[in-house]
Amino acid sequence: AAGAVVAVECDQINDGGGWTLLYETDGHATQRSADALAYPVALESLAFGASHVLLALRDADGDASGHGAWASMPMPATWRSAHPATAASADLANWPIRTPADGGAGYTNTGTIRYGRASFVDTDAGGLCDAAWAAADDGDVFGRVCVTGADIDSDATPFWADFNGGATHAGAGRVRGVCRKEGDSDSVDAADECSTDKAWTIAVRLPVTPSTGDTAPPRSCAQALRQMGDDAPTDGAVDVLIAPDGDTSRMLAAHCEASFAGGGWTRVAHTDPSVRIADAGREVDYLPGTHAVVRRSSEVMIGFTAADGTLDEASLVRFAMPPEWRLAHPARHAQRDVVVAATMGSETDATGEAAAPMTLRFGRAAFESADGCSGEWLD
Repeated sequence: AAGAVVAVECDQINDGGGWTLLYETDGHATQRSADALAYPVALESLAFGASHVLLALRDADGDASGHGAWASMPMPATWRSAHPATAASADLANWPIRTPADGGAGYTNTGTIRYGRASFVDTDAGGLCDAAWAAADDGDVFGRVCVTGADIDSDATPFWADFNGGATHAGAGRVRGVCRKEGDSDSVDAADECSTDKAWTIAVRLPVTPSTGDTAPPRSCAQALRQMGDDAPTDGAVDVLIAPDGDTSRMLAAHCEASFAGGGWTRVAHTDPSVRIADAGREVDYLPGTHAVVRRSSEVMIGFTAADGTLDEASLVRFAMPPEWRLAHPARHAQRDVVVAATMGSETDATGEAAAPMTLRFGRAAFESADGCSGEWLD
């Protein structure tokens, strides 16, 4: 019900704190159907608005420090609307991941998140998370959620599997799923069974909410950072809650860039490796909820981001927002060449100096790829 109060468990210790426990394995009941796995209804909005997620093994008191196995990362887009165990089988590669072995702030390593209810074979060399998904029911472990990678310490990451049944394991006595560290051993046995003292969990962290005397909800990153006053970051990026259309019932988790050209930039589009456009059967578009931000924008900045989410300064280009872009994502237009006054790379600053006329080319039409951006559009 609207306005209902919900009791939650919070983690203020691991990876900076501020985590709300969203899901934990049941150490008492048999887990056989991935269809029954879901976020608590009362907490679904937390999953939808989360900016980051923490996977961890926890004891009966909810403490993750004893097991020393957690992995934090930006929240995958598909996890916001559905529990990862309900997917068929998915591999999300080159994803920023931090573990207890990394220390410090920021994401310095990337890896692969593997999740879904499909089966796999637990005898492959290199660790269970590295094992290939099996066709149909040819595997002997059913379902897993884990992280892996050359730079990821498997002795510090949680591994959850066998939550989707499997007749082979019924005889082995593992009826509650497998909860263990990825690096414990390649072979799964009954000692790896989930329990009340070794539960696999999902916790989420929401973006920062501006808190100042200004009661109007921020409608963009620029406004949100102004409302933060002295608490606003002046370097790097921060996730905040904004209301692009002014409606506080539709708050949006926005990624704000504070380092370049005066800061206050709201991310409205990016290539997301967790969503394959061709598979989704839809056209490219701005991020959900950001259209109102785009329509009111006076400037736009485009560029590349590194694996840890930081902007590649040398790639940045800033110019006045083209009217066509206010109506639709540039990739949804046929083909356009527009002359803009642009400022590039390290010259991108708040003064607007060093701007030079350049041709902005955008659209979904084919072109002579050998010539790059200067290639002619093809009929």
